[in-house]
Amino acid sequence: MNFKAWIRISKPFKHQTMIYPFLVGTAIAYHVLGTIDPLIFVVSFFAVIVMVEAAYISNDYFDYDTDLGNPSKFTGGSKVLVEGELQKEVVLKVTAGLIAFAFILGLIIQFGLKTGPFSIPIGAFGMFLAYSYSGKPLRLSYHGLGEITLAFNNAWTPIFAGYYLQVHRPDLLPSIVAIPYILGVFSQKLLREIPDLEYDMKAGRRNLAVILGKEHAGRLYLASLILTIISLLLMILYLQNLYPFTLLLIIPASMLLPNLWYGIRRGWKGLKDLERMNDLGFKAMFAIPLVFTLTFILAGVI
Repeated sequence: MNFKAWIRISKPFKHQTMIYPFLVGTAIAYHVLGTIDPLIFVVSFFAVIVMVEAAYISNDYFDYDTDLGNPSKFTGGSKVLVEGELQKEVVLKVTAGLIAFAFILGLIIQFGLKTGPFSIPIGAFGMFLAYSYSGKPLRLSYHGLGEITLAFNNAWTPIFAGYYLQVHRPDLLPSIVAIPYILGVFSQKLLREIPDLEYDMKAGRRNLAVILGKEHAGRLYLASLILTIISLLLMILYLQNLYPFTLLLIIPASMLLPNLWYGIRRGWKGLKDLERMNDLGFKAMFAIPLVFTLTFILAGVI
C-alpha cells in the first residue's frame, strides 16, 4: 500500500479546518454546562475525522478532470490520482467505506449515547454539503456556490455539532460565534482560487474567481477580510460575559492585518505576494477557532 500517497490525498493539514471549529462548539458547551461528556466527545471527534477524510479524498476523485490541467499547488488537488499513485476506483471504494463507517458512528452517537434527534441529521447535512462541493449532480464549486457552502460547512456545521452533541439542544450562541470563522474560511478559499483562475476556466469550473475575474475577486477578498476583522472585534463586545478573555480575539484579528495591507496594495496580482498571503491567511484562519476555544475554556474554568 502506498502510504505516502494516502497521506497526500488525505490532506491532513486541512483537517484542521473542521477539527478546530468542532473544538469551539465543545468549548462553548463546556462554558454553558460546566462540564462535557468525555465519551461523547471522543466518539464524535473520531466521527468528524472519518467524515472529513471521506470529504477530502472524494474531492480529488470528483475533481480529477479539472486537476489534470491544473498544475497549481494552491487548489489543484493533491495530484495523487492525476499522477497515478492511486487508482480512482480504490479511492471511491474507500470513500464509500468511510461514509458507511461514519453512519454507524452516527447511530452510536444518537441512539447509544442519546445525544438528541438532530445528531444524525447534522452529520448527514455536513456530508451532503461536502459531497456536493464537487460531486454530481450539484457540483457547487463549478457554479459559483462552492465558496459559500464550504465556508458555512467548515465553520457552522462543526461548531454547532460540537455544541449540540454535548448540550442536546440547539442554541443561537454557536451560530453567532461561527460568523468570524465563516468569513475567514470564505476569504481564504477565494484567495486560493485566484492563482488557478485560468486553469479552472479552461476546465469549465465556474467558481467565484472565474465568474468575477481576478480584479473583482481580489476586491471581494479584501472586503471579506475586512468583515472578518470587524466581526472578531464585535465579538469582544457581544461576549461581554467572557471579558477579559475575549480580548484574545485581538490576536487573530491582528494576524489578518498583513494580508489586509497586501490586499490594499492589490497583492493578489503577483504570485509571490499570493504565496505569502496564502501562508499568512491559513495561520490567521486557524487562529480564529483556536482562540475562541481558549476563550470559552478559560471563561468556564476561571
